[in-house]
Amino acid sequence: MFSLPNHTCTLSFDACTDSGSVAINYNYVIVDLSTTSKLDFSILVDTTWKRYTTIITLPDIQKPIKLLLGSTNSGNWTLNIKNIKLEIGNKATPYEPALEDFNITPTRNLFNKFPNSKINTNLF
Repeated sequence: MFSLPNHTCTLSFDACTDSGSVAINYNYVIVDLSTTSKLDFSILVDTTWKRYTTIITLPDIQKPIKLLLGSTNSGNWTLNIKNIKLEIGNKATPYEPALEDFNITPTRNLFNKFPNSKINTNLF
């Protein structure tokens, strides 16, 4: 576990709605039921999948956190969010799924999923 008190971080994610435009404007860091911190940003999302990025400052917390991203917009809509990435600093890097995102089991490895892939053994 590590602490990032008052650290600038970059939050990026892919998002779209099923109808119209929705503002992602109800955003919190949640530590437990008694400790929350509002994240002050608003992003307008429409019906096309796009990558969104915002700079946030994390509060002084030394526990695991959860991010709550939502909207106060009224109406009947669905907000779809995927590929969330939280990085230290103010620059977003491209999203790359972690190995565990591939649902790999001991009997099924990356070469089964990507038969034309190669491993670079000249790393050092």
